Amino acid sequence: APLCAHDTKPNLMRGSAVGRVEFGVRRGGYSPSVVWSRASIGMSSVTAKVTAVAGGNLSWGGASTVNSELDEDIGVLSVAGAVGFVCLGTAVVVISDDSTNEASILNNATVNDASSVNVTATSNQSLSAEPIGVAVGAVGAGASFVRIDVSGDTSATIGNNVNIGQTLSVGSVNVSSTSTVDADASVYGISGGAAAFNFNFAFIYVDPQVKAGVGTNSHITSHGNVTIQSATNHDADGRRLTADLAERPPPARSLPPHSPPPRPP
Repeated sequence: APLCAHDTKPNLMRGSAVGRVEFGVRRGGYSPSVVWSRASIGMSSVTAKVTAVAGGNLSWGGASTVNSELDEDIGVLSVAGAVGFVCLGTAVVVISDDSTNEASILNNATVNDASSVNVTATSNQSLSAEPIGVAVGAVGAGASFVRIDVSGDTSATIGNNVNIGQTLSVGSVNVSSTSTVDADASVYGISGGAAAFNFNFAFIYVDPQVKAGVGTNSHITSHGNVTIQSATNHDADGRRLTADLAERPPPARSLPPHSPPPRPP
């Protein structure tokens, strides 16, 4: 949502960009055989880009706002089942998210006569991965693997050589970026048989860049507060459930010792 011009609208200037991503994948497979392996693999890569910018000579009679919002909801379910004398069920989920969200006043811009100047970028990202590996046989092995990788960036900036309130007054100035990430991995491995084994792995990496700032050689004159802040609220939750339903022999039992009858006198 670019705004690059000279304008004199009263009361309110709002340049905003909103990106919403909803993405869901469900994969599954089942294989019966004497000797068999079954794999279900779900791999997802998300790259969203949301940008709101303003530039040029800007003069407003009211609030001046440049706002960008990113809202993501991503879920992947992968189920693999195998039944046989010797079998392996493997479920894999990989999610990679390097989306970017940016709000900015461009280099060399001029902003005057505004009750407030707000540059804000807000990202809300929810990611869920759920692999389920099931194997049932004389020898059964269930394996599940998940990897969630969140990178990208959320930034709110005022560029270089920007003049704010140098000719006509402005009120408060707020530059803020906020990133919220909720990454959830639930790994299930179920195996059954005379010999049962499970191999389950979960890896979660959350490392987005969150920035708020003002560039070099910029001048701000304000009659209110000047706030520059960045905030994060990141939560990574991994759970693993393993069930080995192996048939094991019953425990050995011992009879109580036998006492011989007493001898006659």
